[in-house]
Amino acid sequence: HASYTRSMASTLKESGAKTLIIPTPNSYNSFKKMDLKCNIVSLPAILKDKLSGKFLDTQSTVAYHPSCMGCDDFDDDCMKLLGSIPGLRLVRLEGKCGDSGWMEVNAESAALARNLLKKAEDSGAEFLVAGSPRCAAHLRSVTCGWNRSPVKVLDIYTFLVSRLEGDA
Repeated sequence: HASYTRSMASTLKESGAKTLIIPTPNSYNSFKKMDLKCNIVSLPAILKDKLSGKFLDTQSTVAYHPSCMGCDDFDDDCMKLLGSIPGLRLVRLEGKCGDSGWMEVNAESAALARNLLKKAEDSGAEFLVAGSPRCAAHLRSVTCGWNRSPVKVLDIYTFLVSRLEGDA
């Protein structure tokens, strides 16, 4: 992993890239730690400007789950982007979902996910939106089978696409 990271950093430095646009919080954290001499920007920050005024009026509640990896800048950008959707009521959930990168999905990680889903349900949310695709996948896994939830779990990009007007 370390040699891959060094190789990636070297390639990016040699490319002369001035800006990297990063779509996930895990990657955002990783690239921010590298000494790349370029601007690291989250995709939600870019989309907020590019999609301004292009969302449908959405009379629903979204519970947002910040990344379990602790990426405040990325999550703040996601919250600002979601907050730009007209009519949307936004609730920020606290707590981890139990994502373990599929290394050790066990009773404890499933319980954390169920607890987060319960918080979303209690908030009146129709959707639980995760900024991290890993968190979204983990949360969806515990809504299958016997453990159904009325809250639909989506990653941020899937949710955003569902809220765009016509040709946006």
